[in-house]
Amino acid sequence: MRSFRFWRTAALTILLAQLLQGAIAPLTAPSSARAAVGHVLTTRPVTAHPAAHHRLALYPADVSSPCTTGGSHTDTFDGSRNAAWREYIPAAGPAFSLSANPGCEELTVSSTQAYDSFTYGSYQRDNAPELLRSDEGPVTSDWVALTRLTLNTASISYPDQSTSDGFHTGMVIRLSSQDRFYWGLYQTQGSGLALRLEKDNQLPAEVAQVSGTANATVTLAVHYSYAKGQCNYTFGYQFPNAPFTPLTDGNGHTVTVSDCTRDTTTTGAGAAGIGLITKTFNNGAALTTDVDWYDLITGSAVSEVLAGLNASENATTCVYTASPVNCATGDFYHQFNGVTRWQRNWSVGPGGCRALPWAG
Repeated sequence: MRSFRFWRTAALTILLAQLLQGAIAPLTAPSSARAAVGHVLTTRPVTAHPAAHHRLALYPADVSSPCTTGGSHTDTFDGSRNAAWREYIPAAGPAFSLSANPGCEELTVSSTQAYDSFTYGSYQRDNAPELLRSDEGPVTSDWVALTRLTLNTASISYPDQSTSDGFHTGMVIRLSSQDRFYWGLYQTQGSGLALRLEKDNQLPAEVAQVSGTANATVTLAVHYSYAKGQCNYTFGYQFPNAPFTPLTDGNGHTVTVSDCTRDTTTTGAGAAGIGLITKTFNNGAALTTDVDWYDLITGSAVSEVLAGLNASENATTCVYTASPVNCATGDFYHQFNGVTRWQRNWSVGPGGCRALPWAG
């Protein structure tokens, strides 16, 4: 019995060694199939050298100024804005300005009242200022929206000492007046900044959160895709001097939210659309947000941008050439058939290399 166990262990050791040396071709499968069987090993961090991608130049990670000029964005907010935008200010007080901080669209909200937007049961609020556009195309068309914003932390003030007072500033996907996604910088009085995704019609409203956000400048991204009747939204972010990162849950899984709601009956400023928002809640808060630029990517350019964002997370030189390792991502894939008793789901800890999974 001991001899059998010894040779069994030795055989498995040799098999794994051959895999790591590339002597055995990987039995690859589509990503969905790999996820289903669970035989995915993410190796220690490796880096890749993807093909040059001109779109990446639009999203430099090391910009120090909150308001820049020029560029090839959908809107640079350099003293004017695209005619597709419409201001939605349902309650007096908030203001948009293209001149207060040149190179930015600035949104200022006072603490004279709460400008909340949220719907759940009998609690229905639609008072937050929004800057919206509705040119993303039909529900069957994929798109990517990105924006870079800076929260002026010196502008933040609260009307009283309530720790439930707070704000949420960033992007909004307005499906209807009672169904919205809110994605951006979030804070309640006395707590630190966080990146937070919320959705109407659910409690808790939080879908996912990145806590301990030290930087008040961030690029936010939303990817919408349509397939087989499913309207899926995924989210990502980038801090200065850092790669794009997908929004994940507590288990490291990419957050995907499905909702095919789209109100086509409401017209005017409050019609369905995507864009920018600042909302405050409970007793409110005063704050100023500067938006440097905004991009709405549609059509064939969507895959191009997704490829660029994926590439931005895997830079420099790949040091692995053995076939089980995908040098575009640094991932190791192999389905071990015939060794069911010893299959394991491997993963690495912090620092592991993972491709941005926006392209499906």
